[in-house]
Parts: sequence; structure tokens; C-alpha cells
Amino acid sequence: MANYNVRVEYDFETDKIYVTPGEVDWLKGGDKLTFVDGGYASDLQVDWFETDYWNHGTGTIGAGGYTLRRHVGETDTLRIRCRGKTVYIVTRRRNKDTYPDSFNFPSQSGLDPKVMYSATANITGTNYPAQVTIKHTKADGSVTTTNKGVHSSGTFTFWFTAPYDYDLTDTFEVDFGGRKDTFTVSTKKWPTVDQKVNFPHTSPPFGLRDIGEFFGWNGTHPKLTEFYRGGGLVPSIEQNQGIPRSGRIKITDFVGCASALYFIYRPGYKRVEENTLNAAYTRSLTWNVLTDYTVGYGATANDLEYRYTINREDNWGNNDFTFTSRTGSPGTWSPTNTWVKVEGHGPMNTERIYSGTITFYVRNRQNNSWSISVNVPFDIIFSGP
Repeated sequence: MANYNVRVEYDFETDKIYVTPGEVDWLKGGDKLTFVDGGYASDLQVDWFETDYWNHGTGTIGAGGYTLRRHVGETDTLRIRCRGKTVYIVTRRRNKDTYPDSFNFPSQSGLDPKVMYSATANITGTNYPAQVTIKHTKADGSVTTTNKGVHSSGTFTFWFTAPYDYDLTDTFEVDFGGRKDTFTVSTKKWPTVDQKVNFPHTSPPFGLRDIGEFFGWNGTHPKLTEFYRGGGLVPSIEQNQGIPRSGRIKITDFVGCASALYFIYRPGYKRVEENTLNAAYTRSLTWNVLTDYTVGYGATANDLEYRYTINREDNWGNNDFTFTSRTGSPGTWSPTNTWVKVEGHGPMNTERIYSGTITFYVRNRQNNSWSISVNVPFDIIFSGP
């Protein structure tokens, strides 16, 4: 025998009653069902209890409970009233089932490194919330396991951060009520090149000095080993895959190569959530050069400046929302404008979502034609009772 609470809440904004859970689908004989005021439902009344099923008659109860008689396989519909509103809840006598049908989280590929993504599956076949854990095996072999609490059937979504570099694969194992599904997430093999310039020599003959002048080497006696791919002068992009990272290197490796200005690691979607049931909160999201994104490469990225614009998709205005940057002027080009931040306030017991897109602009100060940009969405979510 067990005791279960049904939470009844009245929402002033929508003028509706909300009942959690919406269906009680797992009762056994001897179980007690108690209806509780979950918020502004002090005049709560529940009736239509069938005498064949419950230990009381068909009368009305307030914040009290009825105990189920030993009947299995039958359903009963109860009426819930408060604040002049009426809703109904179905109860069913049967055993709890927390073991779902087979489910599938599709594997994902072509992801940007270190960016936040979501994984979603449709869960069916349970009639009671089940425990969920997620095992994350990273490309470096490290393993973390996260307890996600209990969840009911329906759409289940969780957020994850893509592997830390290009051409890597992580594995996730989701255990929902004892049934498991495994899927992989892989980053793209090469970064997306936003703006590139091709090496002017499409075939030999060309020399070491041609390579040095193209990639921005400033010395007088360059060495070919200074031009390994990814070593500081030559970007690690698909166009340069013929240039080795180490070991033997030769002039002809540079046929078809390119230099570029691009996001080595792209700034990605961010979100934050907070429940305002018991207090007001202010939450922010910040993107910082180097820690959240990186721009390269070589001479094209030696002297950069930054600016940002925002496109809001919500209707909450600016009284409780700020958009700022390190210089205090997000939209003005500056080499020190190296971070941008959005911040939203959620008053107590309210629901708000601040959402939109920030456009990140980066350019070379000496040659403004070298300019790139990327759009990054965000969500600051405040949930009410």
C-alpha cells in the first residue's frame, strides 16, 4: 500500500486549473490518493468517487484523501473543482509499469566541437514515472554518469556538449526504467571555413619564400618545418589536409593550399533555466573569446576586432533584460570587445522566456575585407509554479 498526492494548481494568468499528474494510472488496492493545494487552490473540492472502488461515498472532499478498495482493472473519473473551474482526472487500478517500449535516440554527426546540442526520443509503454540515467563515454575514454531523476512517458529531451575537437566521437547510453538505448555523436572532420584565400601557385615551381609570404611568416630565413598544418601559421582546414602536422614535409605538399579567417571553434547555443516558485532570479549567459570560441588563422587573425548585434524573439521588452559587452557598446567595433552577455530577470512566481539570436562579427583591423560572422541563438527560461 502506498500514498500518492495529486497536485492541483490555479494559474491566474491563464485562468485555468492544472493537475499533476494528469492521469493516475497505477493504483492498487489499499493505495491512498490525496489531493493537495499546489497553489491558489484553497477551495479545492473533489467528488464522483464510486463507492464500489473507494472507502468513502460519492460525497465531496477538500484537501483529503480516499483509499482504494481491492479492485483491479477498473477505471474511475473524478471531478476536480476550484476557483469556479472544473477539470477531470482518470484513475485506473493496475500495477505500476516503469519499463518502456523500445525507444531510439538517433545518432548525430557533423556537429561543431564544444557546442550544446539536444537529443530527443519518444518514450511509450509506461504508466508511472521511471528513473533515468545517462552514461556519457567521451572520445578520450573518460566516463560520466548523470542521474536525470524520474520521467513519465512522452517526449524526453536532454542537452549535451559536443566533443571537444574535430573528428571525434562520444557515446551516450540512456537508461530509462531499465531499458537502454545507445547512440553516438560525432563532430565534423574539418571546421567550416568562413572566408578563405587560395594559394596563388596551383602547381610547381614555387619556393619556400612564396609559402612564407602567403601564410604571413615575417622572418628572413624561413624553415619548411615552421609550416606544419595547425602549427600557428597554416590553418587546419580541409584545403590543407595534404600538409602534414609533423614529420616529413615537402614543398609540393602546399599545392592547392589556402589561408583563411574562420571560427576555429564556433560560438554555440546557450540556455539557462530557473524555477521562480519561491523566489525571483536574475540569470545571464556570456560568450568569451578563447573560452567559448576561437578565431584564426595566422596573419589573417593577428589583429582582430569584434562587435555584436541582437535579434529578440520574445515580447518582454528591455525593463528586465540587458544586452552588453566588455566595452559597454556591443555594436561598435573594438579589439577589446572580447565578450558579450545577455541577462534576464524572472520575478517570483512568473513564467518568462527571453529568447533571440546574437550575431557575432569579427574582422581584421588592417584589412576590413577579412570579415566573418555567425548567428547564435539563446534562451533564458523562467518557469513558474
